[in-house]
Amino acid sequence: SETFFSLFGTIAPVLNLQVANNKLYVLDKKSIKVFDLFGAFKNQYAISNITSFQIFGDEIVYLEKGFLKSYNEKTNLGKETALQKLETEVKQVGLIKDEMIYRTEKGIYIFELK
Repeated sequence: SETFFSLFGTIAPVLNLQVANNKLYVLDKKSIKVFDLFGAFKNQYAISNITSFQIFGDEIVYLEKGFLKSYNEKTNLGKETALQKLETEVKQVGLIKDEMIYRTEKGIYIFELK
């Protein structure tokens, strides 16, 4: 839209959208942009080279170069955890309750979190 272009100077393809905490999170190739539910721009996080992410409370969680990373919106602190090594590259990670799900080119792996 015209407003998006005037804020960011370009219209980039949207890779992922999430709605959480009464906010809209929009992932493009350069960052995650955050808007309120009325469309007002709130913040931007320079997280690039990812294709998906999840929101858990104040944490933005995403896969980057073999690490599960998170960024806390309130504390502005990041964390990273190395993923379990597999024979093939992990393309996407999902967290659901007490399970971590890896998607690879060869299949889907589900790990129980303890």
